[in-house]
Amino acid sequence: MYRKQSRLRDEIESLNVKPKGGVLLVNLSTGERWSFDSYHDAIEFMRGKKGRWYLTASINENITKK
Repeated sequence: MYRKQSRLRDEIESLNVKPKGGVLLVNLSTGERWSFDSYHDAIEFMRGKKGRWYLTASINENITKK
């Protein structure tokens, strides 16, 4: 069964959002990007700002499954 991607998902993928480490915050209206060491820092930065935002975090690839 094929499921059509949402318009928002298409928009995010077109921005080529790939975090290198930590937390990446993207303003979907302007395409500007900010990188932070922690989720808390990103949320503090967003306080009082308006607009459409996308927040993503990278997964630590060094973690091994048990």
